[in-house]
Amino acid sequence: MKFKALILYYSCSGNTKKMAIEARNVLGNMDWDVSIHNLRSYKQTIHSSDPDLIILGVPVQYWEIPDAAVRMIRALPQFENAAGFVFSTYGKCVCNNVPYDLATELQSKGVSILGGAQIVMPNSSPIGENTRIGDLEESFGKGELTETNLAKYRSILHKIAKRVENCDLDEMDIGRLKDLHTRNAIAALMNVFTTADMRRGSMPQVQHDERKCTLCKKCMKLCDYQAISLSDENELSIDEKRCQVCYQCIAGCTKNALSTEWEQVNSGTRFIHQFSKNTETLFVT
Repeated sequence: MKFKALILYYSCSGNTKKMAIEARNVLGNMDWDVSIHNLRSYKQTIHSSDPDLIILGVPVQYWEIPDAAVRMIRALPQFENAAGFVFSTYGKCVCNNVPYDLATELQSKGVSILGGAQIVMPNSSPIGENTRIGDLEESFGKGELTETNLAKYRSILHKIAKRVENCDLDEMDIGRLKDLHTRNAIAALMNVFTTADMRRGSMPQVQHDERKCTLCKKCMKLCDYQAISLSDENELSIDEKRCQVCYQCIAGCTKNALSTEWEQVNSGTRFIHQFSKNTETLFVT
């Protein structure tokens, strides 16, 4: 009988999806039965709820797990006798205890955590139409993931899968995952006195140009926060209280009907970047 793996990810720019696919390839080459799903599309009634190994990955947004991903993770079913591996992707800015928080969420579902990682990828913060800061500058992850770190990632997953095959499910001390952060002293203080909502509030809101909009509703489908709506009069509106300023809607709009103040996004990203330290790919098992 084949061992089963369930790989779940939440991805906005594609970085986390890439790492999920790498995990699928590693386990597939070990002759595992692998099921991979975006958290948005995972449904317990369709997919197996009894995997031997669960791999869960998310990007870091405003130092935290994206709110939508938290909601989707908490809607997952309980898993019996499953091992787990968690990872976060980030673009060399301040990274909070996201792997630890993911491990805590999976533990509440009955999963035994065997390892975790924080993985540097190109920073997905947009600084202009179709331009990410991580595609331009090494200090924001240009050129990541390196072949060396990719090889480490594959090796770690291979070892964890072997542990599962050998019924070695002794759980790690997930407190060690708290070491996977990049806060310097100032950011540590900011972490105490600011919330994710406050950090989001420093970024510019999404703007809608009705002259360019064709009312295709693609942005509504992309928004995980139901912040975009269409009235009976076919007027599109954006609820600033619901909007998490992730800019997924802007990236997905093919008509350039959505935009924001890119210069402010750029300066805000660079401001936060100065409070990070030891921004590297790290693994804990």
